[in-house]
Amino acid sequence: EIITVVDKPGEDLVLKSDQPVPICAEKKLNLLVNKTGVNYRYTWTLDGDTLKNFKTPTIPVNKSGTYQVIITNVASDCQFDPSINVVINPTPQVKLTNVKNILVACDGDTIPLKAKEVAGLNYQFFQGSLSVANSKSPNFDAKKTGVYHYIASDANGCVNTSDSVKLLVNPSPVPTMDSIPTQCGASSRRLNLNGRPLGGIYLGKAIEQNGIFDSVVSGFGLFKIVYTVTNEYKCTRLASRFINIAQTPRVTLGSDLSIVRGDTVRLRGSVSAGASLYWNPPLGLDNPSVINPLASPFNTTTYILKALYANGCAAEGDVVVTVYPNLKVPSGITPNDDGINDIWEIEGINELPDAEVEIYSRWGEKVFTSKGYDKPFDGKNNGKELPMATYYYVIKPNNGGNHFKGTLTILK
Repeated sequence: EIITVVDKPGEDLVLKSDQPVPICAEKKLNLLVNKTGVNYRYTWTLDGDTLKNFKTPTIPVNKSGTYQVIITNVASDCQFDPSINVVINPTPQVKLTNVKNILVACDGDTIPLKAKEVAGLNYQFFQGSLSVANSKSPNFDAKKTGVYHYIASDANGCVNTSDSVKLLVNPSPVPTMDSIPTQCGASSRRLNLNGRPLGGIYLGKAIEQNGIFDSVVSGFGLFKIVYTVTNEYKCTRLASRFINIAQTPRVTLGSDLSIVRGDTVRLRGSVSAGASLYWNPPLGLDNPSVINPLASPFNTTTYILKALYANGCAAEGDVVVTVYPNLKVPSGITPNDDGINDIWEIEGINELPDAEVEIYSRWGEKVFTSKGYDKPFDGKNNGKELPMATYYYVIKPNNGGNHFKGTLTILK
């Protein structure tokens, strides 16, 4: 007996997902077969167990595991059983806690908020739609009116959003007091204390109810005066000043000075007759014990001139010598990747963290700009190499010093 077996051609049946896997639980995922119609029957299983409620070519998925679909061709009775492994990562757990249960505060206060702490999560806090913090820390101090929430994300890229908390921060008063100059000697002077806004309360020694300080009552010494203001929101803030009642010599100094590093300048000052004097710090001075020493500091320095009477009463003043770095700016670069002169290195610019550096073409087109100079110019504009030519630069120190201007040539 001769039996002839004829293979029926197989079909190109594929089981796939409509989203890349692994996937996060907060996203929707469907599995689907590429051929549909009345000619096919579908039986789905998850890890070998039949999913009785699913007979269609597409099913929704919300669990991890191995999914298999047995596809029967009704006409030929041929069966196909493609499968796919699905990994669904869990959504991060979230809970926003108002630590002190404070919903109303005053400007200048903080309202501590805390996210549910789960190892490995990153926390991004929002004030409305504005991101206000993004870190591994679950703690955030709110200081402004707004509706706050946070989004937690894990290493798998899965995210979850917490509930919101609404906070109200009322404006606080901003009290100020006029500065009070040192009072010398046991005078009978009564000083008017000027605090704003009006209506506050003065606290301190020798203060009368109408805001007058009586130096006869206080005697010699240093006295702290506190001015306290409470507004209509019951927010309270204070300002403070010190009153020094003492016999002091007089110290007079000239204006602040500036030099380029390596130069020398003479400090100008005067003190009352009979007072001893001393400049501090002595670093960079030729003689700190004379009234007009020569100064050559390496860095910007505040020099204080102190005068002292024999009775122990002292006075002091200060003068700032601003030292500008002497930038060494190369006139050209050769960005040919030979390791020599490939970038425009400006010696001394690291001392000017706020400096702005701008480079222009001969036609006035800006080809380079930076705030600070952490990444030196490499002869490129937006990643494209600039042609050989002479360019013009402006370096703005942004510290009161003069601008540096010149030309820069690119050679190759």
